[in-house]
Amino acid sequence: MKNIQIQLLTTINEATSNINSLKGNELYQLIEPHPDFPHCERFLVKLVNTLKYELDEHNFKITKNKIISIYKKHEGKENANELRVKDLLNV
Repeated sequence: MKNIQIQLLTTINEATSNINSLKGNELYQLIEPHPDFPHCERFLVKLVNTLKYELDEHNFKITKNKIISIYKKHEGKENANELRVKDLLNV
C-alpha cells in the first residue's frame, strides 16, 4: 500500500511542479482546455490517464471522472496532493 501511495504522490507532485515552473506559452499549452474534454485542462487529462493506469496496476477500481473530482476537490488547499492521494486510495 505504501508503494502505490508514494507512486501516486510522486506523479501528482511532478505534475504540480511542472505547472509551477512554466511560464508564458508553455504554461498556456498545459492549462488550456483539452480539445476532447473541454471541461479539463490538458495537463489534467494527461495526469488522470497516468493516475488511472497506476491505480489499475494495483487493482484499484476508480473511474477517470472520480479522479478528476478528487483532484478538483482539493484545489487550493494546503497539502492538496497528499489529500488527493488519500482520497484516491479510499475510493
